[in-house]
This record gives sequence, structure tokens and C-alpha cells, in this order.
Amino acid sequence: MAVKKLNPEWVTQGLIDFEYKKYVLLDYIQYVGKQFKDYKLYPYQSDILQQHRYLKSIAENQQLFFDKFPKFLKEISTENMKNEFETKSISSPMMEEIKKIINFSIPLIENKLKEGASLYDEIENVLKMETVGLRPINLDEGYVMVQLKGMTNVFIYNYQLKLFEHANEKYRGIFMEYLGDEVVTISNNIENIKLSLVKQNESMPNPCTFYIHSSLKLPYKESVLPIVKRMVVQEIAKAA
Repeated sequence: MAVKKLNPEWVTQGLIDFEYKKYVLLDYIQYVGKQFKDYKLYPYQSDILQQHRYLKSIAENQQLFFDKFPKFLKEISTENMKNEFETKSISSPMMEEIKKIINFSIPLIENKLKEGASLYDEIENVLKMETVGLRPINLDEGYVMVQLKGMTNVFIYNYQLKLFEHANEKYRGIFMEYLGDEVVTISNNIENIKLSLVKQNESMPNPCTFYIHSSLKLPYKESVLPIVKRMVVQEIAKAA
């Protein structure tokens, strides 16, 4: 089933009517609430955060909102060969509708953000991280093994920490490549699986290897994997 998302500029697009926008938002909030009840955190928490930033930007910057409205050609200057545009006028009733929509929406979005943050903490608390074998000095590359409750197999990833740039800022992110899965048995335990990985990739004779297991059965792609990535980044940051 396709993920339901709000248009990034849903307040200013389409019919600007409080009752209509209220219906749109409540339908979306109800949908996100259902996902959270099913322990599906992403991409819904990220989308809610984006919506919160959008609403706050309108509330705090009227000019930003004004610039969102379409412009039409006012006149063509034959003297300097430049076209002049002006913004479509925004009536007072329309502005009042926008204020009502914003004032109604922000508290609902903030409540959902808090609910998502609480769910994140709950899921993180049931994910236990262990280091397999000795931890090397260089933690920028290694392996991550993830096992869910009730499953005999473990998912194996190669991870790499990389430096990213965004808006003139540098930050470290993680890239994880799925390598496959292995069935965990007495003879093929986590330590032996790591030894097998070392034999397959001799360029990393002592790779940092994290084993993360869950005490609850949880949605994997929507919750476990995104939180695992953040846990690994945070663990490495603590050792830096």
C-alpha cells in the first residue's frame, strides 16, 4: 500500500477553506496515528517533522507565505526590456482562513511529533547492541548484524561512515549495504558468522562488528532498520 503524505505546501495550494483543510489534516493525522499504533515510525515521523517546519515558517514569516502565491504579468517595459510582475492580491478573509488553519494545525502536528518521539524511545529501548569480538581503533567501516525476536536468521550489513555536506555544513552519515542473512545455530553463532565475514573480506582483518537484537517483534523497514542506523552512528560518535 502506498504511503499517504501531505502535499509539502498543502496549506497554500488548492481550496483555502478552513473546514476543508481541517478535514485534510485530520484524515492525515488519523492515518499517521494508525501507523504509530502498528509500530511503524518511518517515513511518517520524518514527514510530520517536515510539516511542522512548514507550518512554523508560515506562522513566523508572513512574507514567505505571501511569496508562495502566483504572480501575473503586469507590464512589459520596452525601455529596459524587462517584464514586471505583481503578486495576486490576498484578501483579508483569505488571510484569516490561513491563520485559522495554521493555529489549528500546529498543536495537532506537535502532539504527533511527541507521540513519534515517544515511540522512537520505546523501540530503541528494546533494541540491544553488542560488539562482537574486539573493537578496533578504526570504526569507520565494519559490519552490522540485526536479529528480530522469534527469528533464527540474522540480517548482515556492511556499513561505512561518510562525510556529507548540506547548506555549507558537514556531518557524518552512515551507508549500509545489505549482504544477506545467515541462520544462527549453536555451531554457526554470531562470533563464527563474523569469522566467516573476515575470511570473505581479507582487507578487514578485524572489522568493527555490531550485533543488534530485539526483544519484541517489530516492523523492520519502518522502524528497526532506521533506528539501528542511528544507534550505530551514535555509538561510534561516543567512541570518537
